[in-house]
Amino acid sequence: MELNERIRVWREYAGLTKTALANAVGVAMTAVIQWENGGTTPKSENLELIAEACGVSMEQFWGRLPKRKRSAS
Repeated sequence: MELNERIRVWREYAGLTKTALANAVGVAMTAVIQWENGGTTPKSENLELIAEACGVSMEQFWGRLPKRKRSAS
């Protein structure tokens, strides 16, 4: 699976909007849109922030993708 798809899947799994992910990473929402569309690639430090915002480790981020969204706690 491509990086752009991973970002989208993990964002949706975490129940984050594109705006919420952008705020967590400290970028404009247009950056998240570009990442998810495959137009640009996030910097490595932003990848770590993306994973953190989604509540997963980098190992989990690069591993098997979740099948469904997290349930609300």
